[in-house]
Amino acid sequence: FSAGYSAILHVHAAAEECTILELTSSIDKKTGKRSKRKPMFVKSGEVVTCIIEIEQAVCIEPFEQCAQMGRFTLRDEGTTIGIGKVLELLPGP
Repeated sequence: FSAGYSAILHVHAAAEECTILELTSSIDKKTGKRSKRKPMFVKSGEVVTCIIEIEQAVCIEPFEQCAQMGRFTLRDEGTTIGIGKVLELLPGP
């Protein structure tokens, strides 16, 4: 997927429509280092950080504070396209 992609975000028991606003960096699996350039898209098996926008309010917490409420799954048409953890919550508009 890439910036602008729409999917369903599953957190705990909640499922809300979301949009990937921006891919901020890719992370090397072996070294754990972040890339300096923003990736254009994500391929299967890659690790990235991104900014996700949700239309409705959802109860989530950063992974460091509460692991159960900090994990999420991105799904599209019944297929899991990504799994991850919440690193940071940004203030809304």
